Amino acid sequence: NKLRHRFIEVCNTILYSDNQQLVNRCYDMLFNDYKGYLVCDKYAGYDKFKDKLLGIQRCMAHARRYFFDVLKGLKPNEAKVSKARLVVEKFDKLFNVEKLFKEKKYTVSQIKEKRNTAEYQKLIDSLHDEIWKIEAQPESLLDKAVNYTKNSWDELFTYRQYGYLEISNNLALSPTFYYPQLSYTYIDFV
Repeated sequence: NKLRHRFIEVCNTILYSDNQQLVNRCYDMLFNDYKGYLVCDKYAGYDKFKDKLLGIQRCMAHARRYFFDVLKGLKPNEAKVSKARLVVEKFDKLFNVEKLFKEKKYTVSQIKEKRNTAEYQKLIDSLHDEIWKIEAQPESLLDKAVNYTKNSWDELFTYRQYGYLEISNNLALSPTFYYPQLSYTYIDFV
């Protein structure tokens, strides 16, 4: 198992630790009175905050990565015809549209409007249809990818309601790339 760092952005500081027990305590402290939206993966620890939050946006990149992991285990000729490849391509279309919004410097209102057009909905419907028609072998990587995405589906699209929410939590996972102006503090038990 790879040990993953979890990052929390607080007052222009990213706190990070590889100690999961400490991270859980920090989440409890930070989110106890928080009333906004949380953009996160499907880590079960976030679920206890659902009732306190306005909403959760599950990370679309995490859902995509499960399907991409299926492709990594296939030979190139198998990957070309894989159902996972089609799903990854459909996820990529959504990410590319979101990237275009940023490149065009759309306002929050414009982004929300664009995310709720019939054209955008077609992209989502196409992704949905592709995932829901997959009949994966139980306990396979593809089965894991399909179930993860189906179980997260509604929360994968919270961002459509608000132009300021991100489609993924990739910004938080790469703080030195995205937030070079912030300070970083490693925390651990003393």
